[in-house]
Amino acid sequence: GKLDPVTGMKSRSGIVSAKDLEKIISDHDDVIFNWNPRKQLGKSSVTFASITKTLEDKDEKKQFYKLSNGITAVCKEIHGEENDEINIENLKITNGRQTTFALQEFQAIMQNNLNDVQLEIRIHEVKGKEEGAKISIANNKQNKTDEIDLLALDPRMENLQISLDNKFNDKDNKGIWFLERQRRAWIELDRKIQNHFTFRRRLEK
Repeated sequence: GKLDPVTGMKSRSGIVSAKDLEKIISDHDDVIFNWNPRKQLGKSSVTFASITKTLEDKDEKKQFYKLSNGITAVCKEIHGEENDEINIENLKITNGRQTTFALQEFQAIMQNNLNDVQLEIRIHEVKGKEEGAKISIANNKQNKTDEIDLLALDPRMENLQISLDNKFNDKDNKGIWFLERQRRAWIELDRKIQNHFTFRRRLEK
């Protein structure tokens, strides 16, 4: 591990089980990627095809920890580090959405086939979203990140999204406006939720 010489915040890196990570992501999919500039790019992306090819090879999948870029995450605090275990408060994956999406899809198709797969993870304590966004922008190079993607990390965009969710509701207290702050956020929505919004009330940044 390492301490930031400027802020004193902790950073930790290591090799983790892809199967364990996939379960954490599936359990917290609605919030764990909130600080990522975009959602997953889908199965048509070059990255998805490359990662899947590695996972399908019986030998290369055992080397996944060094044949992929791994993931970068930030958190509020890292607690306790006894017996090779740590507790992480408010984990957010800022880079590696395409990797984690490929792992989720592979696990869904090939049940329990992530048993031999491990990957590298880097976790940084941060004081707030501004530093988290800075880390995300600096590391997000696996797929080209457009300037408009980075707007998802602008606090003003998040405040606008919160305002739309809280101030404009129908008689059932459901929001009537949808702001697509992260790229592909609309596509990832459940169809029933999509049907709740009229076309004119879907906003793109």
